[in-house]
Amino acid sequence: MALQLQELSTSDQIPALQARQIHYGFVHSSALPAGISSRVLMREPFLLCLPAHHPRAGSRSAKLSEFRNEPFVLFSRAFSPSYYDQVVARCLAAGFHPHIQHQVRHWLTVLACVARGMGITLAPRALAKADFPGVSFVRIEASPVESVVYGAWLSDDDNVILPAWHRIVEEEVTA
Repeated sequence: MALQLQELSTSDQIPALQARQIHYGFVHSSALPAGISSRVLMREPFLLCLPAHHPRAGSRSAKLSEFRNEPFVLFSRAFSPSYYDQVVARCLAAGFHPHIQHQVRHWLTVLACVARGMGITLAPRALAKADFPGVSFVRIEASPVESVVYGAWLSDDDNVILPAWHRIVEEEVTA
């Protein structure tokens, strides 16, 4: 038995689960098709991710409405509908529709774009721990929006390792 890590987006993991190409996924959507089970593994707030040279970089917190005129760097809706919808909904609740300047597919690309001053984004708090150069993370005041990570698997997967894997993931992710 061997563990193989394969980096896939949520939109790629769902069909991979259905095709039995993978046994378990870490997804960011609760809207899963029939036959796929899931459980919440982690909840964390979104933070503003700003270029390090931004006037608000280093602030303890900020209102999202202060950034209404800033360009945003996001995943496209087709690639990550849950994330895209959460960011747009949060911006709408703050009184504006985000000006989405760049749409990318990977978090490292998002952070690199922000570091280069190409825009700002909302990112899960876990990314702040990555210590990516050139960016600053700021708490969003009164933000109810969370990044939620789910463990997902086929409901009828009878792989004997799966129950042990559930326990390991829950111990490690929630630690």
